[in-house]
Amino acid sequence: MSETITIYCKNNNTYKEVPIGSSLLDIYSLVGAPLRLRPMNAQVNNKTEGLTFRCWHPKDVEYVDYTQLSGMRTYVRSLCHIFSKAVNDVLPSATLKAIIALFTTVKT
Repeated sequence: MSETITIYCKNNNTYKEVPIGSSLLDIYSLVGAPLRLRPMNAQVNNKTEGLTFRCWHPKDVEYVDYTQLSGMRTYVRSLCHIFSKAVNDVLPSATLKAIIALFTTVKT
């Protein structure tokens, strides 16, 4: 019998016993995939973590999709890395200059 830890999923307000060392992506499928869209990252005890993060102790987890600001930042950052790699492969001597965009919300 393997040891387990208790994970609280804030998305669907459930507690789930999972094996120690489970990744957030594994836990996502165990808690029943509570999001309508694919998760981009997760807030683990109010700290943003990637889906490969492994849980060794009980945690509060809230999964984030790209409709939320944190998920959008993760998505854009991933696209920038892919674009940078593609430019480097096609034009190895080229220099890519990055313009940092700030995501803001406007309340009316």
